[in-house]
Amino acid sequence: MGWKNDIWIGKKVTIGGDDKSALMVKVATVSVAVSMAVMVIAVSVITGFKKEISDKIAGFDAHIQIVNLDNNKSYEKQPVEALEHSTIEKLKADSNIRSISRYCYKPGLLRNGPDMHGMVLKGVDENADTDFFRRTLTKGKLPDLSSRDRIKEIVISGKMSEALSLDTGQMVEAIFMQEPPRRDRFRVCGIYDSSLAEFDELIALTDIRNTRRLNGWSDSLSSGYEIMLRDTKLIERSMAHVEDIIFDLDDRELMVTDYLERNPAIFDWLDLQDTNGIVIIAIMLTVACFNTAAMMLMVMARSTRFIGIMKTIGARNMSLQRIFVYRASAITLKGIIWGDIAAIILLSIQKLTGVVKLDSAGYFISSVPVVLDPLHILLLSLGTYTVVIVTQMIPTMIVSGFSPAESIKYKE
Repeated sequence: MGWKNDIWIGKKVTIGGDDKSALMVKVATVSVAVSMAVMVIAVSVITGFKKEISDKIAGFDAHIQIVNLDNNKSYEKQPVEALEHSTIEKLKADSNIRSISRYCYKPGLLRNGPDMHGMVLKGVDENADTDFFRRTLTKGKLPDLSSRDRIKEIVISGKMSEALSLDTGQMVEAIFMQEPPRRDRFRVCGIYDSSLAEFDELIALTDIRNTRRLNGWSDSLSSGYEIMLRDTKLIERSMAHVEDIIFDLDDRELMVTDYLERNPAIFDWLDLQDTNGIVIIAIMLTVACFNTAAMMLMVMARSTRFIGIMKTIGARNMSLQRIFVYRASAITLKGIIWGDIAAIILLSIQKLTGVVKLDSAGYFISSVPVVLDPLHILLLSLGTYTVVIVTQMIPTMIVSGFSPAESIKYKE
């Protein structure tokens, strides 16, 4: 028989069969649908979780930094002289670079009456990408960095606000341990909450002119440059672009680092989430394959007479296998489509409402993050379809053991 005949028969066989066969077909379809939905949801949540944490780290630490070659890992940075305008323009030639700005750190203490809290004052200039802090603001506003005058305002975290009993509009004293010690006062203009305790406990945001003055630096000096990217998947390409330009500056002792190497522990932990995703996908594929295989065996057992008749009229084993594989293909495809639809609906609800909450102290985010990536869904669907269909070729091999004479005589 030809392929077209096999397909036609595959569409007809077992349709409208006995109740047990119909039940097994439904169970197999639901199994594939549930497995597909779980896989799509797992990948979307893991991807969303990694993206959310990565974006938060970049919000504090930028994707790429240009700093002094003599810098250690503390916040007491050796200053960097301003780059020439032509060098900045060369850096911006990379279309993946979203912004380039200067920053300046100054470690110290915040004090409100008897309460004190350690912090690192981070000054940023008017070119800084402050979208992250704007998104995480829970109260107040950001300093007006475009003002011609130095603004003595500060944005603190919710943890600092709680520890120091501070609210927006209040003044807070800042103490800096140096020789001689320095004091200053700032007005709290905003309070943010990123849920990243490691950074919330430390970082307070202000105008770069404040931190320059506290460091005793001129307007040409800063702790370094921060570069934010449009697409972090292209970070290696952008890093190479920046390094080529910076390393060509013969009179500068500068180095280029990215947020991956500056925060290895966090990103190693995030990479472990991929292992969880692989385990979930493997389990769900196993469930889908097992239930579909069980359905195939049931259908073939109840199609014994049909197989015998087909062999009697000259059907080959390969042709019979194709008939049942086509049937499994239709069931698998139907389950995948329903699973994708269910997953997309559930993920869309979560994305729009954030109904499923998380403990921000343990997970660094307050609700389950999701990323609906059509490419991920397509690849998962194609992969699941391929694996299940290839797996179904194994149980269909039993048709070669059916004797035409015995099969025709078979009665349930």
